[in-house]
Amino acid sequence: MLQRLSRRLYSLPRHSTPTLFVSRHCPQVALGWTRPSLISSQITRTVSPLHPHLCSFHSTRHSPRSANSTPPVKSSLDPATYKTLAFYHICSLEKKDLGPWRDQLLSDLKQWHIVGRIYLSTEGINAQISCPEQYMEALSDYYTSEIQPRLGPNVMDLNLGTEHGQRSFRALHVRIRKQLVADGLDPSTYDLSQQPSHLPPSEWHQKLTEYKEKHGKEPVLIDMRNHYESQIGYFEGAVRPDVNTFRESIQAMNSIVKDLPRDQEIFMYCTGGIRCSKAGAILQTQSGFDTVHLVQGGITAYGHWIRQQNVTSLYRGKNFTFDARLGEAITEEVTKIHFQPSGPVVVEGVRAYVKEGQMNMQPRTGPSDPSDPSDPSERVVVGQCGVECEHEHHRRLRAIEVLGKPGQVLQEWAKAGRELPSQHSL
Repeated sequence: MLQRLSRRLYSLPRHSTPTLFVSRHCPQVALGWTRPSLISSQITRTVSPLHPHLCSFHSTRHSPRSANSTPPVKSSLDPATYKTLAFYHICSLEKKDLGPWRDQLLSDLKQWHIVGRIYLSTEGINAQISCPEQYMEALSDYYTSEIQPRLGPNVMDLNLGTEHGQRSFRALHVRIRKQLVADGLDPSTYDLSQQPSHLPPSEWHQKLTEYKEKHGKEPVLIDMRNHYESQIGYFEGAVRPDVNTFRESIQAMNSIVKDLPRDQEIFMYCTGGIRCSKAGAILQTQSGFDTVHLVQGGITAYGHWIRQQNVTSLYRGKNFTFDARLGEAITEEVTKIHFQPSGPVVVEGVRAYVKEGQMNMQPRTGPSDPSDPSDPSERVVVGQCGVECEHEHHRRLRAIEVLGKPGQVLQEWAKAGRELPSQHSL
């Protein structure tokens, strides 16, 4: 189990110190990290209310605010009035203009108590935000008068989520990035101006519904999201690669289509459209495909459209979202249980690992287990918590590079008095 864990742990964030937290009583292992400024921060453990054997760790202190963000919103506004929405646009922006625009967005949007994430790049803009309902009209006017003119023609409308009722973000962050979505490719090898076909949800639905009847075969439909996103919802008949990053999605996409004729229509989808806009341009300019389609506004827009129609949805389950909601329902259907014995699981969109051989994942119905450790002293810490990382931050590190091999982790467990699994010996 530990070897599988080491192989599949995610890359660590930049400017962070990796720390492995291990409970003496809890069967799972969790990777955490702290920023250099958190030298004296307390690390706390959070137990899932639905699945108490799964837990995560977080710091109770946050790093100082930078010029890229506003403080967490503290207002008398009811969080239930917030609407979650998104927009993006692929276009060429001048690097020198990004800093001033970031400052302007932070200054202008905070007056309406808007929270969320906005990324600026020479490739364009990508935004996911939450806005109080009473300020939605003001935001719409601002978007039309201030944001759209900077981006050029054919800019999408604000793309409202299908579920609201909570503030999906804590604060407003506007950050400048080298790329809107990291693809791992040389940007000179593709042309983002060669955008794929953006089909309205109605046309997307019609094309997929009629494709087999017209062409005598199933459409080539690719899910451009990560594996934990497609596990809780997907379009029927889609190829859903087992990937963790967009870089891996691009590699999987190229592998899927490598033997197809270049006049073959390709359909692809993602949450809101940004990943497909980039992947489609790469597929057309690098691989020479004539026609690549995406659903305009992504799964979110399709979900809105399907709720207004008297037709059967081609999408099943939930649309994973990278915010506090962790997903929005497109249909009421629940896809297969997100659990594989002795391996990774996804529970309500959260990736975790469970003890080898543990099969049951029932919600807690009775009182808390007295042996369930909530005291930080009941955890074993492997690594240096709160010490500035000496590794180079221009590259992403795997946990095993810093924490060591699983055998070293077992030795730390043994030193702490934790009972080792019977199949392991030191």
